[in-house]
Formats: sequence, structure tokens, C-alpha cells
Amino acid sequence: MNPFTMAVTGVFKILESKKMKWIGILCLLLFLGCNEQSQKQLPVSVEGYPLQITDAHKQVIEITAPPQKIVVAGTALYAQIVDDLQASKKIVGLTQSKNVPAKLQKITSVGQPLRPNLEKIISLQPDVVFGVSNDIRHKLQQVGIPVFIAGEPPYGVINSLLSLHKAIRDMDRILHGNTKQSEHLIQEMQAKIDSYEEKVTKKVSVAVVYFSTQSTPYVVGKPSIESELLEKAGGQNVFDKSGSISVEDLIKKNPQIIFTDPSQIEVAKQNPNMQKLQAVVNGRLVAIKASSWVSTNLAQTFAKVVAAVQGK
Repeated sequence: MNPFTMAVTGVFKILESKKMKWIGILCLLLFLGCNEQSQKQLPVSVEGYPLQITDAHKQVIEITAPPQKIVVAGTALYAQIVDDLQASKKIVGLTQSKNVPAKLQKITSVGQPLRPNLEKIISLQPDVVFGVSNDIRHKLQQVGIPVFIAGEPPYGVINSLLSLHKAIRDMDRILHGNTKQSEHLIQEMQAKIDSYEEKVTKKVSVAVVYFSTQSTPYVVGKPSIESELLEKAGGQNVFDKSGSISVEDLIKKNPQIIFTDPSQIEVAKQNPNMQKLQAVVNGRLVAIKASSWVSTNLAQTFAKVVAAVQGK
């Protein structure tokens, strides 16, 4: 005899009158129906979720289930990481940038990096948003949309290999509930960097400088990924701090090699004051896209730096 039949028989034995039998059956069926309905409504547990994670703004973000709809509202780095973690198909919106992977260029735009369109983001009903801060973040959180900012507190700056690795791991946890894919990606990246570093045999003075026709040069100092990679490649950064400097300061430091964005090579060459720099005289202005210094393609950038510094 199955459990359901036993339950009905038990009710019949307890209830003696015909009228009470029908009432008992009705109550029993209602109970079983409610119990079945409640079981259907129980949430399905997914390994790794729910999870809590603290971001660069020291805010605790709670993710209750694997995100199915993602919006990238920050720099291209976020899109690169999502893509490398095999979750790009879940991106429903992202900010416009020529630095995002080519296959993502046709995804719905939510505006410019750091200045996204709030209404557009909300209309996409994302499960999580990456890379947006200030009042837009606050408004998204008010309507129940989690927002994550990668990088070092308090501003979300990624200024070292370790902080880049942490960003990749944190996003992997949000996307997949674990760090399996990120660990593989980081190990692969680090192995390539280590192999290029083995080729380093000499030290030279270097600088990362961004030129403009409207303002004074801007240099990258420490702490920064640029400076860390320069040192690994055998370069000695002549500037300790990041910031704007005078042309005279740059001439005084006179680095042997200057790294700058490809768009600024001609700006430097055409400036009469820059003709005094040995890097210009010796043809050692090296073009590296500014966005590629902080990227999941960092190993490729490092290979170019090593080749330039070591003269190979």
C-alpha cells in the first residue's frame, strides 16, 4: 500500500460519519496540494551562490544567483575580463570603446565609459553592472541592481599586477561562483610574463610619457602597472610620481627610451623642444596603446616592452 492510500485509509478510520469523511478527504487533498506547491516554490541552490564580495569602494555586493544579464558600464577592461572568463554572451549592454573585443562591438551601447546612460541601463534589467560609480551607482542600487567596481580602494585604480589579478578573480566569483577560470587565466598570463622576463640582461633609463599640443606632458610613475612592467623588462623609470611635468623636467631627466600612445608619437616628434631628448634623436620613441598597459592581454604588452628595452 503506497503512502497516499495509507493516509486516506487512516482518515476514513478516524472519521465515522459520511459527511465527515468528505470533509476529511477535502482537507487531506488541500494539505497535499499546498505541500506540493510549496516544494515547487523552493529556490534551487546553485554552488557558490549566494555570495558577498567587497569592491574597491568598500561596498559589500550580494549576488544571489549566476548573472544571466550583464552590463559593462566602465572601461574596456571589464569587457575584456568578462570575455576571457567565457561570459561575453551574457553581456546585454556596454559602453562604447574601440578597445573592447571586436566581437562585442555590436552589443547595445549604454553610452560612454564613466558617463553611461542610466535609463538605458535600467531598461536592460541587468543582474549586475560592472564599472560605474558615483550617483549613477547609487541610483542603480536604489532599484536593486548590484554594481561592482574593481581595483584598489578608494577609487578603483588598478596599479599593479596583483590588483589586476584580484579584479579577474573577483569578477570570476561574481560570474561563476568560483575562481577556476580566473586562476587558469592568471597562471597563463604570468607564465608568459616570466618567460619574457628571462630575456632581460641589461638596464636602461625609461619613461612613460603622454604628450599633448594643448598641455604639458603627463608622466606615469609609481605605483603603476606601467612602472612595474618597466622594471621587470630592465627599465629604470626616471619618474617616481605620476602627474603633469614641464618640458624642462623631461629634458633634464632625458630617458633613453620613451613609451607613449601611438597617437602621440608625431606630437612628440614635431615639438621643437623634444628634439633635445635622446629618445627622439635615437629613434627610441616606442608606441604602446595606453589601454594595453592595464589589460588581460598584458603579456603581449610586456613582450613589446622587453623587446624595446633590450633592443631585440
